[in-house]
Amino acid sequence: MIPVALRFTTVRVTSALLLAVAAASGVHAWSSWSALEETRARLAVLRSRPVTSAPAATRVQPQADFTAQWPVSRIDDEVLDNALRDAQRLGVRITAATGGIHPESQELLRQSQLNIEARGTYGNIKNWLTEVIGRQSGLAVDALEVRRVDLGSGGSVGPPEVAAAVRLRLFMRPKEGR
Repeated sequence: MIPVALRFTTVRVTSALLLAVAAASGVHAWSSWSALEETRARLAVLRSRPVTSAPAATRVQPQADFTAQWPVSRIDDEVLDNALRDAQRLGVRITAATGGIHPESQELLRQSQLNIEARGTYGNIKNWLTEVIGRQSGLAVDALEVRRVDLGSGGSVGPPEVAAAVRLRLFMRPKEGR
């Protein structure tokens, strides 16, 4: 048999726990109700405001003839000469350069390919390519391979030299009057 004092203690502890749970539930319910009322008040304020339309996005107008910015078909010696001149000025050595005009496959597009092998520091080659591409509209890098040049066991000072194989493609319009 359970002593009477222990029974009253058990009843008191159980009652206290139930009261604590009820109080916590009440606090939680009150805070949820309070948050719901705040949300409803904010919604009412937003609904009372006039609707404003978002600013229209700036729309880029398509160019009627995007090939108009490309150079007219010509011998790509000019592009190659400019690339060689820029290379020399920017500290890049051109070790080989070949190129040729692709046969016309379409009336609106001609292509010429330039293959250039160069040596210099990575920074110099990067600056040279940036200048060559930026100067000539219709010129794109088709392929680029950069590799570090093994200079042997010499303790050279400065940035390491790299070799770059660059394939450039020049897109051109056909000559006027064709």
